[in-house]
Amino acid sequence: MFAEMLSKRINFFRDKENTQNNEQYPCDYIIETLFHDKRHFLALIDLSHGLPRNFFNNLFRCLSRIQNNLNHNFLHWYLSADVVMDSFSNEKRATIDYSRNSFYAYVQKFIMETKSYFFLLRNEDNKQYKSEIESLLYKEIVHRIKGSAIPLKISNRYKAFYVDLGYYFFTLHSDPIGSYKSIKTAFKIDIPFDIQEDEKKYLIKLDGIDIEYTDCPNCYKRIGKSHPVYKDAKMCRYCGIKL
Repeated sequence: MFAEMLSKRINFFRDKENTQNNEQYPCDYIIETLFHDKRHFLALIDLSHGLPRNFFNNLFRCLSRIQNNLNHNFLHWYLSADVVMDSFSNEKRATIDYSRNSFYAYVQKFIMETKSYFFLLRNEDNKQYKSEIESLLYKEIVHRIKGSAIPLKISNRYKAFYVDLGYYFFTLHSDPIGSYKSIKTAFKIDIPFDIQEDEKKYLIKLDGIDIEYTDCPNCYKRIGKSHPVYKDAKMCRYCGIKL
């Protein structure tokens, strides 16, 4: 899908600029020219979380880094990793609640202790702290994994997530023991193979999170103040009334 989208995008602008020659660039030629190796192309897709909007934004940022000079450079996945890390640092980081008992703080501690970008939440925690979780989902700091992608034994009791990879690399980059370099060298995006045998290794228990609530005067439901609908639009997430 991404190869086809990339090919159509590049050939569209090529045809627009060169009306005399209607011959289009083959898809394989485009990928080889930009990435030299398909694994770097696939890595950019993974680092963009499979989202076309993120993929093209990150692609243009990578090209900008090398000043569009494809005669002497190509888009190595190390470059893509640095670009998504900078994107988190410059854009997403300012939107985060850094309080000591926030959901973000729990995720941050988990990454530093386990060096894992994949984590599990108990179903009851996912329900109880829905506002805090949805706030980070909305900001694309964490991403939910479909239940069908993980073993049934796990999906019956847990919700699976992985953190934004720009955030993940940014966190490890500040690790004083140098784990960023070793993980970046041998990094692979995948669901852990030992998830069924060692599920507790990937579990974040959300005991003690600080939550601020407000009550809707219209539908009388309780709303978490960190939920993006309330925080950004000042609306009730249930009935839509302005608060």
